[in-house]
Amino acid sequence: MIATTSRALHYGLGAVLAAVTLTSPAPAQDARTQLRAGVLAWEQEIDAARALPLLVRGLDPAGPRDSLWSLGAQYLVDLLWEEQEAQARVWARWVVEAHPGIALNALLVRSAVIEVIESERRSVAAEPAGVVQTSWIWPAGTLAGPGAVEVRAAPTVRLAVVGQAALASGERLSVPPGVYQVRAEASGFAPAVVSRAALPGVVTVVGFQLRPAAVVARRDTSAAGRAQPEAAKDTTRQVPAARAGKKKGFPWAIAAIGAAGAGAAAFFLLKPKATTDGSQTVSVPIIVTIP
Repeated sequence: MIATTSRALHYGLGAVLAAVTLTSPAPAQDARTQLRAGVLAWEQEIDAARALPLLVRGLDPAGPRDSLWSLGAQYLVDLLWEEQEAQARVWARWVVEAHPGIALNALLVRSAVIEVIESERRSVAAEPAGVVQTSWIWPAGTLAGPGAVEVRAAPTVRLAVVGQAALASGERLSVPPGVYQVRAEASGFAPAVVSRAALPGVVTVVGFQLRPAAVVARRDTSAAGRAQPEAAKDTTRQVPAARAGKKKGFPWAIAAIGAAGAGAAAFFLLKPKATTDGSQTVSVPIIVTIP
């Protein structure tokens, strides 16, 4: 990875980013073709100037998010990390929003990139599940300039990009590339706040489907009950301490059965058994005959 990084610097990655702001190299090519070409440009040619815009165009989430997509996404964040760490972090956040289960390859990208992607993955996993649907409108041409956040929800839901503006459902807000909190709330419903990445030239669409507050409260209460230790929940059938001490171990009674020389014996195991109200115990004999 050290050798790879030095070669990236040799090709002037910083100058590439300043002069060509993630532009589309060949609009006629489809995203899949560009993604594959970007991966090969970096793996085989170590050509950051060519690989970077190809990877950006090729990561269009409308295509399959498979092993090729995962590899290209990691290469992109790794390439950006050298000269544009802040931008790399935005893309790292977007990568796990688009593919939370992405398999990371620590042999091909630097450890700092693995760490930041894993950190963003944990952040996404901590958000409310099943409440938000996110999609992206990828531009046909250049991925450059500001991004946009569009929010969608029922008409009674109050929506806002935190620290930016309140929005109506279906309204778009132009923002510089970055990560933004999006909030939705309505009377009688549990509010939801999520963080979403806004990429250059891309519209991030965040759709909310809030859950009734009473349903969420019941679910949380049920979850808390299930989380109690078993010993704490089942207290009605415990034997009192004084009585339990006396019954420690197994009392055996041995009796000879039959005529002398027959050699038959029976063992009686006095097994404690609780009554239905848990207040008393009785002994039930279990007979095991040994010839």
